[in-house]
Amino acid sequence: MSILNVVVLARIEAGEISSSAGSHIAGVFGKAATSFEKAIRSFVSQLLTCAGLDYEPKVRRQIKGPAFDKLTLGQLIAVIEAASQLSPDRVAKWLPSGYSLPRLLGDIREINHTWVQIKHGEDAMRDAMVASMRSM
Repeated sequence: MSILNVVVLARIEAGEISSSAGSHIAGVFGKAATSFEKAIRSFVSQLLTCAGLDYEPKVRRQIKGPAFDKLTLGQLIAVIEAASQLSPDRVAKWLPSGYSLPRLLGDIREINHTWVQIKHGEDAMRDAMVASMRSM
């Protein structure tokens, strides 16, 4: 969890951020999600290297994605899935301690779901944003 998330969660839990309608919490969540997306992109880059895979052209073609630096969080999930199909043993060895592939992908999907709702202006519940920030 990033230091930003720790500070924000402490402020939310202390009642210092009361707007659950989204403007402030959604803005803070957006910053946290953008930072998380960058961290996942870095993780995926390292994962591909350790798995002996190049994003160009094989993985990119398989997921039908943009250039690596333009991948969204949802597309990064697809890259992890593709890498696990192409090199399952190497990917399994590179997962964070205590994580299985389904658990890792599930956690990232939950965060991505909340992020998509916020980006597209859908009403995201305060509790969903807080839970997602805890997962980051």
